[in-house]
Amino acid sequence: MTNQPTKEEMISAIEACKEVEAGPLGSEAKRVCRNTRLMLEREIGRPRKSPVQEDQDGHRYVEVMVRAKGNTGAALVPVSWVGRTVRVTLMN
Repeated sequence: MTNQPTKEEMISAIEACKEVEAGPLGSEAKRVCRNTRLMLEREIGRPRKSPVQEDQDGHRYVEVMVRAKGNTGAALVPVSWVGRTVRVTLMN
């Protein structure tokens, strides 16, 4: 029987990996931290119910983690939003 880390412990480890990735370490250490962070983020997962929520004004929104995509970042939204105008707000 193994002790599974709690969600809070995983989030704390993800933040620690981000700090190490931003530090002055070699590329191999950064690669290991990046892979560990991505594995933990997948482990935490996202809700499988519809991630689309609605605010008090009736606007639909999703809270997603932005992923690296080349020299920029990408946030996945529902396919029904393709071709529509969206607003992206930095939460933290």
